[in-house]
Amino acid sequence: MGIIFEIIGALGPLLVVVLIIGTIVALNRNRDMDEGEPGVGTIRRLYYYGSCFVSLMVAAAGVILLLDFLADRLLGPRVLSGGEVQLAMGIALSIVGILVWILHWRLVGRSVASYQYESRTNSRKIYIYLVMGIAAVFGAAGLVSMLRWAIAGAGFDGTHIASPVVWGALWVSHWKIDLSDGEPRASNMFARRTYTYFTSFYGLILLSVGLGVLLAQLLNGIYNTIFSTDLLSSGSDFIFNSTNGSAASVAVVGGVYWMWHWHRMSKGDMESLLRQIYLYMFAILCSAIVTVGSISGFIFGVLKWFTVDASAASHFGFLPSLIAVMITGGSVWIYHFAVVRQETPLGAGGLLGSRRVYRYLLASLGLLTLSFGLVTLFSIFLDILFRGASPVIAGTDGSWTPIIAAVTLLATGTPLWGMHWFEAQSNVEKVGIEER
Repeated sequence: MGIIFEIIGALGPLLVVVLIIGTIVALNRNRDMDEGEPGVGTIRRLYYYGSCFVSLMVAAAGVILLLDFLADRLLGPRVLSGGEVQLAMGIALSIVGILVWILHWRLVGRSVASYQYESRTNSRKIYIYLVMGIAAVFGAAGLVSMLRWAIAGAGFDGTHIASPVVWGALWVSHWKIDLSDGEPRASNMFARRTYTYFTSFYGLILLSVGLGVLLAQLLNGIYNTIFSTDLLSSGSDFIFNSTNGSAASVAVVGGVYWMWHWHRMSKGDMESLLRQIYLYMFAILCSAIVTVGSISGFIFGVLKWFTVDASAASHFGFLPSLIAVMITGGSVWIYHFAVVRQETPLGAGGLLGSRRVYRYLLASLGLLTLSFGLVTLFSIFLDILFRGASPVIAGTDGSWTPIIAAVTLLATGTPLWGMHWFEAQSNVEKVGIEER
């Protein structure tokens, strides 16, 4: 299970990259929005907020080093205590970053006091949401580490305290700044939505993975208790263990993130294009891929059983984890499709549009799966033609893996593609040229 938490940790920097790309898009999209309005000017404004952002990140790194040093000295074992280099680096980064940030933030404050418009410029909103996004990403990693230390008994490290404290303080302070600015302009919403929906998706991933691991651990424990003859594998140790503690930490943090951003920050934002991208391309499509993949794994495992010399109990040991993945992915899929149906009004023809997108997305997923199956079958046919049937169909180890994989892909992709594709074609005949 450790690889899962490593993958989650890698998602943080990826989300930061996405947020930065979104920032660049927002700057390019709205570069002319602030022109013609009274204020300090776009170039000076970009300099102010760019300097504030860079100096704030430097200051955050320095304060984390300092708090890490102090926490290790006070609470951690002596072997973890940082040296003079860490202390000196933390002090230097903190002093330089804080002083530069204070200087430029005072300049920002003067411009806001002189021109009321400055509190709602795109540059200001992009700065605020970029800081909040980065703080949310790295703060989530810090919160998970802190909860793993508190709940799962993971080894102590000063960053378990330093990281959530610093990033949490940055997030809260900039959220309050955003609230004090009042209602955003229409041109400010792109930055807000970019932050909201990408952070919602990040929280959804954490929540789904955490709950999925918890469910897999529970089902595996029940399975082993029922079918295993090894007494060491029975009992309640499959409930109270470090893996479940780590999974619970991830689920709690992800649940809080997702609930806050999806149910609070995006409430009422029905007409947003980014909301539709989140629903269809991220939530629905990704959960559909996970669910279809788990169904394929189940079919493959069942077919594989007929070719191996093993008891059912030992062979189907993969089943609990696969069921957990299927339940988790399917739940996310069903929930977000229900949201789509609920939010899209029938009168405006929106429901027809949402169903159209949904059908073609799933038809594409089914076609891709079906294509892989056909390619696998075709390669098997060519190998039979030129090398002989036995080693190709049965595999070099006699496990029949190639042909089973092809049958699995065809059995999964064909009904998925056929059901949604022919439904779409039937709708074309009913609606007419508009559906094309």
